[in-house]
Amino acid sequence: MQNVKNTMLDGLLSWLAPHPCISCGAIGALLCDECKKYIVSCKPAHCLWCERLSGVGLCSKHAGIVDVFYWLGDRKGVLRRLVDGPKLLAQREVVLVAADMLALAFTFPSGAVLVPLPTSRRHVRMRGLDHTDSLAYHLSRQTGLLRQSVLRRTRHFVQKGASRRIRAVQVHGAFWVKGPIDPTRTYILVDDIVTTGTSMYEAARSLREAGAKTIWAVCVARQKFSTKQTQSVKIT
Repeated sequence: MQNVKNTMLDGLLSWLAPHPCISCGAIGALLCDECKKYIVSCKPAHCLWCERLSGVGLCSKHAGIVDVFYWLGDRKGVLRRLVDGPKLLAQREVVLVAADMLALAFTFPSGAVLVPLPTSRRHVRMRGLDHTDSLAYHLSRQTGLLRQSVLRRTRHFVQKGASRRIRAVQVHGAFWVKGPIDPTRTYILVDDIVTTGTSMYEAARSLREAGAKTIWAVCVARQKFSTKQTQSVKIT
């Protein structure tokens, strides 16, 4: 549930002291409409892993558990600030802007369900914000799609700095599904950043095993691994 007082406070502060755009510096919004449109117009049209041309973010070789994988671009410049903002500065408005850009950039199927990737309780306590749930909440408001937190963690772990092998071991069996899954709906996993994709794909695997037939994933930015590591990703 969103903190209404914090949302009202953020709005009041923005009115009293308008933001300069984090891209062009124009006063008025955290990210102005023109910069949003430009970033969205540059969104990738290739496979997340191997750079082959793809309109759904995954080539035929790397599609599988996830059918479609959308992201806005690599974690640099403005997108880096949007991803890092809620984690480092507890900037709730940053999450709203990120959700707005996702809604602007991509067309989601009617009747789809937005599923936030569960954030560890430790990180929520540290930041004072569940950034993935907040991202899914604002994306739901922008698109009119249902948001359901049907995923739960079986354990909590820290992946920052871990190798792809260690990440894969950490997330194996890390999620379970609470509640019924409607096989006629598209389930869209929501996260802020993807690096190796291990968490996203393990979450997708849990949804698939619970009965989901069509699974999409969407995130704000991709954090690149080395070329060798990126090309070694195998989806099964």
